[in-house]
Amino acid sequence: MSNDRAENGETLLDEFKNPQLQTTTTKRVKSIDEFLTLGRYCVWFLFCVELMTLTSLICKVCMVFIGATPNIVSCGNVTFVDQTEACERLPILIEMTSCKPVFEYQFLSVNVEYNLICKDAYLVKNSISVQMLGVLVGNFVFGQFSDSYGRKLTIFISLICITVTSFINAYATSFEVFYWLRIVVGFFSGGLSTAIGVYTMENVPTRHRMWVTTDTAKSECSTFFLSMICICFLFESPLWLVQKDRFEAARRVFSKIQRIDGRSEDKLGWQELEEALEYRQQIAETRPKKAEKIHVLSHLVHLEDAVLDEHFGFWNWRHFSCQLCPNVQHGEAEWITLLEQYFTWS
Repeated sequence: MSNDRAENGETLLDEFKNPQLQTTTTKRVKSIDEFLTLGRYCVWFLFCVELMTLTSLICKVCMVFIGATPNIVSCGNVTFVDQTEACERLPILIEMTSCKPVFEYQFLSVNVEYNLICKDAYLVKNSISVQMLGVLVGNFVFGQFSDSYGRKLTIFISLICITVTSFINAYATSFEVFYWLRIVVGFFSGGLSTAIGVYTMENVPTRHRMWVTTDTAKSECSTFFLSMICICFLFESPLWLVQKDRFEAARRVFSKIQRIDGRSEDKLGWQELEEALEYRQQIAETRPKKAEKIHVLSHLVHLEDAVLDEHFGFWNWRHFSCQLCPNVQHGEAEWITLLEQYFTWS
């Protein structure tokens, strides 16, 4: 016992004589997340995220209106009582009199433009399911892409591709062209929504992430082009830069954010940040270099309960959304959209 006390006394004496040793043994190195603040840059960042979120939202919800089924009112001199009678008699009337059907609709949908009515209307409904498949594939592909090449680059590529393909889609000459272009739009939309979620979480302070993701990030208030302009004025995620051992780039990003927030004179905070970055840089230099691999399955094993709960909730919401799109009827599009938003927020 006396020997142990003597050793402890010598250790304390060494720490007292050597302040550097005392600092390394007692001082806690801050996490990189702790240097994120809800300042002016963060407010500007959230505004840009709102614009980009609307872009992703439009790509998914627009099929509620694009695929709206019209009502067949008449064909020539014949007026129909209901849609069942119209679908039964319309092919015969067109063959005998070559009349053009008259539609009643709220939106100039794909059904009206390409004359997909009655028995052909199922083609539009089936295309919506395939478009959702494109979204899921985009989620997987761009999730790994953003981990390897950065959140900002992923979002920028997705926004450009969505804008270009949507513009071409508006001038599609046939339903087949429209069909395949919508799959491509869905693919990049899935990538955009995936990257936005991670990008937001990595740029917002930990204690503010819950209300930001539930209240702010889901706002709908912008257009495609504003989103592309805004992403050019944002920085790469500093947490991703640290994960990729790009410490100098992380320093530059934090320095720019501090200047925007008016905290460039905060030397104490900058010193603590330097200590945190140097600490992680030392860890990065000592650990063995490993090849980049996909760790999706291994992460799911460790986060099994949380992932299953989250995916079950998303599956229910996606299933509800996919059921709304193909079953939207005349006069109900706005109400269905409001109902979808209600269940999304509840």
